[in-house]
Amino acid sequence: MTDDEIIDRVWGVMVLEQRLDYDPYSLSMDEIEILRDSENRKSIWRYARR
Repeated sequence: MTDDEIIDRVWGVMVLEQRLDYDPYSLSMDEIEILRDSENRKSIWRYARR
């Protein structure tokens, strides 16, 4: 994965999180799945750090 791809994913998730807070019904199923997967990864990393 290139640096540009990493940056796109991080910023993309941040933008989707903001849209979820502001207008959750505007998200597509694909965008919701991206957010779900992001949250799952966060949980895994939190658990792995213990």
